[in-house]
Amino acid sequence: MTSSAPPIAMLAEGFDGDPIRHGKLYVQLHERKALGEAYHWALLLTDDEGEGATLHHCTDRSGQWVHEIKYFPRVFPTASTVCLAGVGFIPKEQRAEAERILDEIEILPVGSKVASGEPFNCRTWLKMAVHQLDRARVISLISDIDVMGRRRDLPNDITNV
Repeated sequence: MTSSAPPIAMLAEGFDGDPIRHGKLYVQLHERKALGEAYHWALLLTDDEGEGATLHHCTDRSGQWVHEIKYFPRVFPTASTVCLAGVGFIPKEQRAEAERILDEIEILPVGSKVASGEPFNCRTWLKMAVHQLDRARVISLISDIDVMGRRRDLPNDITNV
């Protein structure tokens, strides 16, 4: 799917020259070497105008899993940002619905497993969130989220986190 949404120009150089677009949902991977884990997975939803974005992720920093929402007035790469991959555009009129869906994704207790048998963590929360957004037709995936996770052209340590 293509869009005529203008890029946020000043961000283009920050992510290997790829422009960050308004109203787009991105999967963002952060390196977590200090914690002995491969990556932390998050969703980044850019504003319809301006330079800001809202980060949605599931974290267990407090000892239990919680959905955390952070707003950033300007998007820029950090030292821990490994990857920023566009998932789809979210039309302005569906932004509130997307935020509601993300807020309602089930949070499981530490040590729990999701239906697939995988442990519940930031990655499985993200997969559930993207699946729900696709199911509600807020975004349109070109492939099933589980198939995307098994792509052979991605490094093993990203797909097996």
